[in-house]
Parts: sequence; C-alpha cells; structure tokens
Amino acid sequence: MEKSLNRKDSKPQAAEAVQKGRPRTPAPEEMTIFDQLFFIQQRLKVGKTLINREDGFSYRSEESILDAVTPLLGEVRCVLYFRDEIIQVCQNYVYLKTTLTLANGLGEVIEVPGFAREDAFLPGRSQAQITGAASTYAHKYALKSLFGLSGEPVESECDPDAEAPTAKPAAEAEEAKDKTTPALPKETPAEAAKVLPVLDPRSLSWNKVVMKVARQGGTHTRQQYVDWIRKSYSISDNDMDLLLKQSGKVS
Repeated sequence: MEKSLNRKDSKPQAAEAVQKGRPRTPAPEEMTIFDQLFFIQQRLKVGKTLINREDGFSYRSEESILDAVTPLLGEVRCVLYFRDEIIQVCQNYVYLKTTLTLANGLGEVIEVPGFAREDAFLPGRSQAQITGAASTYAHKYALKSLFGLSGEPVESECDPDAEAPTAKPAAEAEEAKDKTTPALPKETPAEAAKVLPVLDPRSLSWNKVVMKVARQGGTHTRQQYVDWIRKSYSISDNDMDLLLKQSGKVS
C-alpha cells in the first residue's frame, strides 16, 4: 500500500530541494501579500499585441491583461477588484479615479490608483460610453502599475503614452552640428506626394490627438507641438489653436 504524503513527510523533500540549489516555492497559505505579488510579477507577460490601424500604434487592452493574470491569481489564491469614483477637478476637467485592490485570504491588501480624464468631445458616443472609455483607461494603467508591465519600444509619434519631442540643450545642439552625419536619402516622388489625413474637429481622430497632447509632460513651445502633430496629420492654424486649447496647452 502506498504511503500518503503529509506535511511531516514533505519537510525532508523541501530541505533536499534547497540543498540541491532548487528554490522552493512557498505554498499560497505561507505567502504574504508581497510574496504573492512578486510571484505574479515574475510570471506575468502581456505584450502590446493589438494594433490600432487608424493611428498605427501597438497597445494592450484591459481584457488581455486580465486574461493573462487570472490563472496566476488562482495559483496564489488572490483576488483583484476595482473601485471607481468620479472626481471633478474644475468645471471643465472630470477624472475617473479607480482603486485597484489585490487581496489574499488573510485580509492583506495592496492598493494602486489609476486615473483617466473623461473627454467631453467624443462625437457619436453617449455619456455612458465616454465614462466607460475613461474607466477602461484607468483600469489598464492601474494594472500596469501594480504588475510592473513594460511595453515594446515604438516610435514616439505612434505611442499614445509617449511624450512630445523636447528641444535639445544649446550645447548639445552645437555638438551635434559638428559631427559628420551621412546624407539622408532624398524623398522619392511617391513619398513627396504622400497625402496626410486631414485633422479637424469633425475627424474621428480629433479627440485621440487631443488626449495625446494633453498627456504630455514638461514645457513645450507651440511650434514643437505643431511639428509633432503635422508629422501625421494635415491641420490648419485655426484648428491647431483649438486643439491646443482643448488639450490645455494654450500657446
């Protein structure tokens, strides 16, 4: 008859594993909440595998993160849940704040906040859809912060989380001029004739660009924003002024 395995029998095996250099993974009931978070962070991999074909950038969704993390939560017997609330910063700025909580069976918790601004200028969407979009963004960034998710390198003008280009210091700019650089290839007639999509308040991309500009940190000149946006879009000066005003970057 086979001998059943109990805790007393498992101790010599655990000690033997440590002696042989194999780290023993603690049982879920032996882990603190930080052990459980570490366990998940070391195993969770969620790449930016989804493509936004309109603006040409890669991204990850809230659903893809939750699909990947749920089995790991089961292994360490933890749960995740969100608590959303609306915060009105001023008359024109309403934010959705979410609090993401990781909890275990011992009552230990780790909480991480996430924020996203409700966009008042989303044509074709109801108020419920606007709030839902803000909730999704806030959840995604809270998940990214809690689990330490990193993204693949992408071009700054295609990354919705990237900052606008910054001006180089004067000394660095002068040094760059002195360096010999190979001549850039001339544009072909097809490239020179490339027509950029028109960006105006009626465009489907208008609000996305406004949100991208609004998220930029640091201090930038109007011309830097103009050059950055006109790499991808054709936009009039009047519409550019409106876009900068709506994004809080008044020139």
